This record gives sequence, C-alpha cells and structure tokens, in this order.
Amino acid sequence: MRNISKIFISGTRRPVWMQRKGEIIKIDTDRIQISGNPHDFKDVHFTDLEVYTEPGDCLYMLSDGFTDQFGGPHNRKFSRNRFMKLLTGIAQDAMAEQSQKITGTLDDWRGQRPQTDDILVIGIRIT
Repeated sequence: MRNISKIFISGTRRPVWMQRKGEIIKIDTDRIQISGNPHDFKDVHFTDLEVYTEPGDCLYMLSDGFTDQFGGPHNRKFSRNRFMKLLTGIAQDAMAEQSQKITGTLDDWRGQRPQTDDILVIGIRIT
C-alpha cells in the first residue's frame, strides 16, 4: 500500500510544480493579481487546492524572476522549459544540494549581467 498524504496549497498567478518519479506535474493556482492597493483585496478569497503527495515527491514554488533572468550566450531569458529540465535533473538530490545547483545554475546563466527581478524558489520534499 502506498503512503499517500494530502496537503493544501494556495497561490496566485504562478503554478506550483511537483516532481514525481521523473515527471513534472503543473498545479495551476488562482489567476488573481496581488499587486496594487491592499483595499482592492478585502473581499478576495484564494482557492485551497488539495494535492495528494507520495514520499519522495518534490514541490516547487517560484517567482517569475528566475525564468525571466537574462543571460546565457545569447542574452536570453532562462525560460520555463530550461527550469523544468533543471528540476528534472536535480529532483532526486538532497534538498541542500538542489539549492546549490539552482543557485549555481542561475549564477552561471546570469554571468556578469545584473539581476533583473526578485528571485524566489522554494522546494519541499515529501517524506
């Protein structure tokens, strides 16, 4: 029998990515934009999404700053596709090692170029 757990997540305008056994699964979140006047959001409610997880699954939440960072040999954006390949390649590593590889990849991609936006990547492994 598999050990399945249920977690609840909520987000806005950015998907949550789950890596399970070499497959990347996109979990869509609300399309509500949260920037602007806080008074505009007093009646806004975010959806709590039920996500079923198994031991070994990794969940990743990130801002658009990583994928939008310019760099590489042709000064292009890192891109979502490159980020998904990165996650696939590191998902079996320990979380501390994943952090080092993500940071190193970003530094190598950016080179001497300035950081163009805030960058946030959160990774969680289900045990």
